[in-house]
Amino acid sequence: QGWVGQTEKYLGANTDKGHFMAHTIGGGLEVNIFAQCRDINRGWSKRGKVYRSMEKHCAKNAGTFCFNRPIYSEDTNRPCMIEFGVLMEDGKLWVEKFDN
Repeated sequence: QGWVGQTEKYLGANTDKGHFMAHTIGGGLEVNIFAQCRDINRGWSKRGKVYRSMEKHCAKNAGTFCFNRPIYSEDTNRPCMIEFGVLMEDGKLWVEKFDN
């Protein structure tokens, strides 16, 4: 809650302080936080529902390998895109990219 101050004041009304790794899958430290589109983070949009379903899969299946890779296009601390990947039980990698 302390990172950069009040979210809407410093990051905008459509932005959350998202976590690269959700609390439910072991994340939670301030070093794990980034400016994330609110509709993705909260699962409000069509793409947000996919993002949340990936997080929920990891939470439901403890020990699942997953990664979250920020992609930057500008000289800022806000990634323009997030690539989220989950290693499924059948050995296939489920990877999605989310505009940010």
